[in-house]
Amino acid sequence: MRLQLIHVLPLFILACTPAFVNLDVEEEILTNSDESNDDEDDIEDVNNQEERCCYTIEMFDSNDDGWDRGFIQVLVDDENYTKAWLPTGYGFQEVCPERGSTLSMDWYPPAHSQGIGFTVYSPEGDILIEERRPEEGQFLSVDVECTDEFSVSPEYQEESSSDEINPDDPNDPHDRPSFEGEYSGYFRLTNAQTGYQLCESEMPIEISGNMELLSSGSCYTQNGHELNFYHNGQLAVQDVGWETGVPNDGDLPPDFAAAYLYGNVEMVVPSGDAFSSEFYGECYQEGDYIGVYLWWEMTVQAPNETRYYYGELSAY
Repeated sequence: MRLQLIHVLPLFILACTPAFVNLDVEEEILTNSDESNDDEDDIEDVNNQEERCCYTIEMFDSNDDGWDRGFIQVLVDDENYTKAWLPTGYGFQEVCPERGSTLSMDWYPPAHSQGIGFTVYSPEGDILIEERRPEEGQFLSVDVECTDEFSVSPEYQEESSSDEINPDDPNDPHDRPSFEGEYSGYFRLTNAQTGYQLCESEMPIEISGNMELLSSGSCYTQNGHELNFYHNGQLAVQDVGWETGVPNDGDLPPDFAAAYLYGNVEMVVPSGDAFSSEFYGECYQEGDYIGVYLWWEMTVQAPNETRYYYGELSAY
């Protein structure tokens, strides 16, 4: 009986021990293999994010003289990316943002839009939007996606047929002038009948990239009454000097630009009553120097009489 146990025990140990060893090794191998695959997936995801997707803007002008100062502003994640501009009757431009970003496009028209049109294609060649005589403003906003077959590397150079003039060059006379920025304005309110100045104060002016003007603030009369003012308007760029790059009648420099101002103003008096009127004015730009001036007239029907005021807001 003892001999039998001696012979059986080594067989039992030999039979059981390798099984436990092999199991531990297999689990370790499986764990290492899974971690390796996860790393590879992470690298692949990063590479995919770095890859870009190319959208094509096809541009037309039936008059064959280009878009003048009109252009398409391309934004990626709400940041300026490039401008698409047409110098002749036909052209195209690629824009290739990274996967996962947001691509949007805004149209800034010239003085005349007859004969102008454009088509935007997806990376796969599908039509995303087709416009003829487009209206001003945003016309496209998409999440950037494409299949691996149509993606390009970060080093890819975008193709364009509009390289004769760079619309992003500030010295380019065909570039649309921009009055965008924040300015320290000065406001004053005057009695239009007597010429007496009721109040004056500093009042900031903000002009957006969409040519919208906003300005608000308050001023105090000599007897301590607070008057609040809200200006909201638009700019309309004039074709003066800037378009041709040639002084107008010898009086204006080639980098001179001007714009009309128009909009509405609201005056709120201490009682809470609000009175509104229209304002008019102008902006002008010469190199880095920009001036802003607007004015308005307002009639206020008071309990005992009718009063007439005019306001002026300027920044130089």
